Amino acid sequence: MAGQIIWNGTTIAFSRIPEAWAAVHKNVTTRVETAGGKVVSLHRSRKTSYKILVKLLTEEQERQFTNFWYWASKGGEFAAAFSSGQVSSTTLDGTVSGTTVPLTATTGMTAGDRLLLISDDREHFEEVIIASVSAGISIAATVSLTHNFVSGDACRHALYLPYAKLVTLDKSVVEAQDNGKTNTRAATFTIEESIQ
Repeated sequence: MAGQIIWNGTTIAFSRIPEAWAAVHKNVTTRVETAGGKVVSLHRSRKTSYKILVKLLTEEQERQFTNFWYWASKGGEFAAAFSSGQVSSTTLDGTVSGTTVPLTATTGMTAGDRLLLISDDREHFEEVIIASVSAGISIAATVSLTHNFVSGDACRHALYLPYAKLVTLDKSVVEAQDNGKTNTRAATFTIEESIQ
């Protein structure tokens, strides 16, 4: 299944899976100081951004990307997925035990899928591969987890951002004469996780 972006009630479905979907992990520090320079609050968290390359866009998809860019450049949030079949986002329903990850929902999760677990304080991230699914109850990972995630921590498909912001969008149309094809359209864009 190809990737997709869902923004403001509109879905842009890519004609195929993106050529690149490279993750960049960031540490974010928020520092609040008083007028006298005393630090009263210091918060560290982690978030992920992705650089994405989509080639062979149709003319209609290029138009949709232009509309998306106008909207997202004003700060609008959207969802993005490498594969439209991997868009699950849920929370843990208990504490991880070995390879067992108890979840509030397992809809859309199948063996072989990669999931990302995120602690509520965003201090711990761990990627797992699903060995099996107990529908509506839990998933079993292929290996034991290294962190004891607890009830309320987040779990989603690893290449799915349910809340994202646009960082950059570059579109290009390459004119070429190749077996009757007159151009190749592509979009390269960077999106960043929007922390809820």
